[in-house]
Amino acid sequence: MRLIFVIFALLATASTSLAQEREWTLNASDKEAFLVFGVPDTDDVGLSFWCEIGTNKFSVFVNNIAGRLKEGQSTNMSIEIDNRKFSVKAKAAVDKLGLSKSLEGQIPSNSPILKAAENGSNLKTTILNHTNTYPLIDADFTGLLRSCAGDAVN
Repeated sequence: MRLIFVIFALLATASTSLAQEREWTLNASDKEAFLVFGVPDTDDVGLSFWCEIGTNKFSVFVNNIAGRLKEGQSTNMSIEIDNRKFSVKAKAAVDKLGLSKSLEGQIPSNSPILKAAENGSNLKTTILNHTNTYPLIDADFTGLLRSCAGDAVN
């Protein structure tokens, strides 16, 4: 009987810890601002937009890319926001073990991607014929743009 209780308790706590889902989080320091779609307080990041404050450049970062990419390889990242399509030239990064691949591309602060994302409902990235979809509900692109411009955001 104790064994059944212990197994039940373990399963109940395991399902609670697995219930964390990705969400949008805006963070800023004195030098950088990040709008991240991931699990808070973990390394689980699917997509992020970030900038160095005071510059007119933003970066788009997509993690866990499927497909064959080599370190430093350039490729196009297709971004679709509510049926509006954009293309961003991006460079690949590969971890030391070659298991985790990511892409990062730069866009200007006046990019139509950022304007579309401010009012969009979902964003799709297509890289090497693999598409991921991200909800834009609660994505604070207005706050990111203000933070990157150097405005204080509460």
